[in-house]
Amino acid sequence: MSSWTMLGSALRPRDISLFEYLFINRIAIARQINRDIFEVRDLRNVLRRLRFLIQRGCVRRIAVDQAEMPKWGYHLSPGRLRKHLSDRTDCHWRKLYSRSEAHDVTLVDIRKRFLGCERVADYLTKNILESGIYCPPRFPTQWFLVLNCDAAIVFKNNEKTFNIAIKYEDTLRTKVAYQTELEAFYIRNEIHGVIYIVDGDEILNAIVNIEKSFCMDRLSKIFSRKLSDVLNPVTTLQFFNNTGNILKAV
Repeated sequence: MSSWTMLGSALRPRDISLFEYLFINRIAIARQINRDIFEVRDLRNVLRRLRFLIQRGCVRRIAVDQAEMPKWGYHLSPGRLRKHLSDRTDCHWRKLYSRSEAHDVTLVDIRKRFLGCERVADYLTKNILESGIYCPPRFPTQWFLVLNCDAAIVFKNNEKTFNIAIKYEDTLRTKVAYQTELEAFYIRNEIHGVIYIVDGDEILNAIVNIEKSFCMDRLSKIFSRKLSDVLNPVTTLQFFNNTGNILKAV
């Protein structure tokens, strides 16, 4: 029997790719896993493989409460995560688990939208920032973590690079919370800009209006767009600040 068969003791190369994918993204649903890793026509084949990996103790699943209907989210088991990261990082594996499953599943699609964009040199997920794996040399990781960014991109424009924070907001927070966060972003010169991707007009308007209240004559470094526009494949991936400037990722 081949060492790569489903019933064999060894894992397939694609399983190892899946483990790396789940480490990078923290969690993903079957549709995303098939799109980005397996690329097969019948999703049932992916579900069978995931069930096998669950039985082998490599992967675990958890119910993800998304708007349309509950789905299963898949993430690495503690044992597999520790083994997968062995000698690669000093970061404790508990820091690399999702604590907001539906939020993090959406971030997988956001990352996919940015990947391949001409001006995006690097997309660093929260786990990449936490672990330090794949971070570019001299990247100011500390401040992206202190300000609880969901991700970061290294943005290229006219031979220059800029470190841009990604924040995905699916719940409206208080005015004080947004004002404190936005002011902190302005203080940190290591973060050259911030992209807020938001679920709906209410959150979008709150962020724009709060920034206007204290931005004054400073150059606006806060850009935003609704999630529905970001995930629309026929929409140009671009973001707007409160002075009408446009940040294009393509």
